Amino acid sequence: MKNTDMLEWMNDLDGRFLTEAEQPAVKAVHKRRRIVPALIAAAAAVVCMTAGVSAAIGRNTELLEKWFGKGAESSLGNLPEPKTYENGQVRVTVETELDDGFTHMVLLSAAYPDGTKYNLFDAGIGSVIQYADGRRAATSHNASGFGFRHDETGSVNMDYLTCTIDCAAIEHDTMYLILTNYDTDKPCIFDGIRIPLHAEQNTAAVTFTAPDGNDFLLSGFEAVTTGNSAIKLNEAPVLTFLDGTQMTLGAKSVAELPLKDQADRKQYTFTEFKWIDVENIAAITFRGQTYTKS
Repeated sequence: MKNTDMLEWMNDLDGRFLTEAEQPAVKAVHKRRRIVPALIAAAAAVVCMTAGVSAAIGRNTELLEKWFGKGAESSLGNLPEPKTYENGQVRVTVETELDDGFTHMVLLSAAYPDGTKYNLFDAGIGSVIQYADGRRAATSHNASGFGFRHDETGSVNMDYLTCTIDCAAIEHDTMYLILTNYDTDKPCIFDGIRIPLHAEQNTAAVTFTAPDGNDFLLSGFEAVTTGNSAIKLNEAPVLTFLDGTQMTLGAKSVAELPLKDQADRKQYTFTEFKWIDVENIAAITFRGQTYTKS
């Protein structure tokens, strides 16, 4: 079954949640949500069919240091602890979740019951959100993973996967992430596993405003702005830290999305850069404008 065929299978699917394999999700601007200490997972009893949920396991230090840098484990106490879901065929571990009020990310790994790693870089596997009322919406289920799957040479780590969700899609207290085949006629190794999500913002995001009224939303893993002409990667924003030092944002990808209510403007999302402590940023300089904290 082609990817387009899968759309017919989903109810009320919004095409803005689908992206190409090496592109980050594109999103519409949303009101920032309150930061809470952790994302709250629903009780294990909601996992359907034969799928079970194990007790929380230890953090994956390799993943955290690849994503957040050395010593990350000691500074990420507010992020959800990993949990594992299994159905007898495969074991899926939610390593952690990140939510900056704009994008929600679920970091996954998988293994067979004997412990052999399952290669999540599988073009035949997709992911969807299923709401309590049965509606479904696609997530961005891709290779880029906002950068955490790539090493410095650009090689892809096949052991981890990121599912990115537009925060506008998070509407219910009870919702599930499901891994499924694009070809729905074939049995899926992940059948029976539903990963409960209850998303709240747990990652700081700061809004910077320029004199012309444009905004720049910056979190540890993405930067979002708008403009009326195309933005290229070589037009990278420059970050000024509180101590006066500067750094060019090393984004490896920028996605654009036309704004529905402003035909001459587009939204741009920079991703795949080294993790940033946004509380330590004083200003952003971009296209001759200086954006300061709102």
